[in-house]
Amino acid sequence: TSYMVYPLPNGEVLESIRQKVFCEGLNDHRALCRLAQLRGKRFVSALLREWYGEVDFYTPAGSAAKLLAFRDRVNDLIAESVTA
Repeated sequence: TSYMVYPLPNGEVLESIRQKVFCEGLNDHRALCRLAQLRGKRFVSALLREWYGEVDFYTPAGSAAKLLAFRDRVNDLIAESVTA
């Protein structure tokens, strides 16, 4: 069984890697939704295809470096859209 947190003897909890990765996924989703509000869903879909090709459940996202670079690009696009 996997848990999101693990209790420690002193009453505190240790966050699982699963919980941390899930949280990052939610943050990425929120960023893409915000970008879609600012630039439109078609823009976001094109950006995803540009970076990852056809997005489906069978194609891996790639390396950690690629994921971080993509998120940096999304953040930059949001910042550009807000300040424009």
